[in-house]
Amino acid sequence: MGTFITEWRQLLSGSELRLSQLLSMYYSEDGAFDPQYRACQRKDLYSLVAPNDRLQEQVRHCSVWSLKGEICTKNV
Repeated sequence: MGTFITEWRQLLSGSELRLSQLLSMYYSEDGAFDPQYRACQRKDLYSLVAPNDRLQEQVRHCSVWSLKGEICTKNV
């Protein structure tokens, strides 16, 4: 959901989007702004929001940071 939050907030044009609203939509049959973004579609969307190359890059950076004694919370 975090991957699409900026796009979804723009759809509301001036209204606030609360986490409770977003979760309610996500777990409903209608989905969050689109039926594609529903809890039951998580497996299908996984490669879109967490592609292998991105995960590998984050793991690589985290391992370098851990060797340097830094915490692995930096954005990649």
